[in-house]
Amino acid sequence: MKSFQFQIGWLYLNQGRWAGKQIVPFAWVAASTRGHIDATLFDRYGYQWWVDATGYYVAVGFKGQRIFVVPEKNMVVVFTGDLTGKESLMANKLLKAFIIPAASSSQPLPPSADDQARLNTWVDKVAKAPAGGFIWISEAEGIAQDGVFRRTVSPAFSFNYPFGSTKSGLTIPARSCA
Repeated sequence: MKSFQFQIGWLYLNQGRWAGKQIVPFAWVAASTRGHIDATLFDRYGYQWWVDATGYYVAVGFKGQRIFVVPEKNMVVVFTGDLTGKESLMANKLLKAFIIPAASSSQPLPPSADDQARLNTWVDKVAKAPAGGFIWISEAEGIAQDGVFRRTVSPAFSFNYPFGSTKSGLTIPARSCA
């Protein structure tokens, strides 16, 4: 199931159309995602959207939540979390440094039943949190101690994990080689 934030981004990426029907007027989408005034957080500000000079726009929410729409790459990127202060800018840094450069095409990949099954298995496993807590997952390049996870390789970051969280390994289902 896609998040509500993703759905808002998808609606705007598709210029207000959803399932072939115009839900939000095209003119409003165009006007709201165009910068109207200079801004400090991003280059310009539209109507509830911050606009970056490189062509993407972003809805900025509470404690670092972001909906990035990158029309050039046909991409919507959603960050949810609990970041404050300078940490709340991490999503933008990750988007510019890693996510946009990793998108080698603006076209979707062809459908793959095997890859979809692998993804579904992985998502199902991650979604099953133990009663009374969350699952957090780390790799060998990170350290968790005293309620703080610290990633020690690039991109280095840290976060406080919620009370009651447990560490759990994750085995990603193997890709079949046909």
